[in-house]
Amino acid sequence: MDEINSHPRNPFRRPDWRWGRATLLGESTRAGRDDDAWVRRARRLQKALARFAGVPDHPRVVRADPAALGAYRTHLGDARRRWEVEARSLAGQDDAAIAARIGVLPEVIEAYEAMFYNVRSRLGCSDWVTAFLFGPRVYEGLAPGDIEPIWKVFAYQLGPLVLDVLVDLPQDFAVGESTSDRSERTTSGTVHWLGMAVAAMTLRVDVGSAPKVIQLSALIEEFESVAKSRVASVAFAALKFQDETLSERSTSVEKKSPTRIDLVEADTDVDDLLPTLYAPLRFTKSITDVRLPLRGTG
Repeated sequence: MDEINSHPRNPFRRPDWRWGRATLLGESTRAGRDDDAWVRRARRLQKALARFAGVPDHPRVVRADPAALGAYRTHLGDARRRWEVEARSLAGQDDAAIAARIGVLPEVIEAYEAMFYNVRSRLGCSDWVTAFLFGPRVYEGLAPGDIEPIWKVFAYQLGPLVLDVLVDLPQDFAVGESTSDRSERTTSGTVHWLGMAVAAMTLRVDVGSAPKVIQLSALIEEFESVAKSRVASVAFAALKFQDETLSERSTSVEKKSPTRIDLVEADTDVDDLLPTLYAPLRFTKSITDVRLPLRGTG
């Protein structure tokens, strides 16, 4: 890692910038004023590892910084375990919640996030998350076996409960297997829904399939428009009935503020009325509008 990608003031720095920064400082260079406590802890751990031939189980290495050493072991350990830690950070879970799922101390998760996956302060920067954490596979086209980006996309978009379902699937359960195979192996509606969503994300768009994908996108837009208009009509009628009932009971009371029906007519977004109905629809539409058109046609 070079000086630019590991500089703390670089808005495009990599998630493991602190570990890379500590490596650049090496044995001789003094830490600067921009190097925080975590850079210094990473540097001390690297020095201890170098002193004892990179053996993480050496007693003096363990005593140097147990939390940082635990984060280092997670970084080099089982890939699925590491992906889960990172996906849960993207889902917004705190150190204690992640540690309980992984089976380590919260201090280890804190150290891992600080040294190897420093993302929490930028979860609101969706472009940065997509470019630097999901990677180019999201745009080029995911395959059913791309477990890491699939976990991370669903964790970031839909949160820890959906991630729980994905992570808890048996390892021999193919994430992208056909719906007919899935229906024979499970009766879980949640798993079936997730399977359909993953199938949409891993759909390969080429010359043959592109016209059908365009038709699907148009159909989703039409469905969304109809659904919003129907929900708006139902909500409008319900609020109007409620206001008319209240006005009959208080005809002698002068209105000093706009009624709820006035507010609905003036500036209320339909999405604010029934957000739970639109969350899955918006997510499905984002897959079609953003990810599918950006994939290659080869």
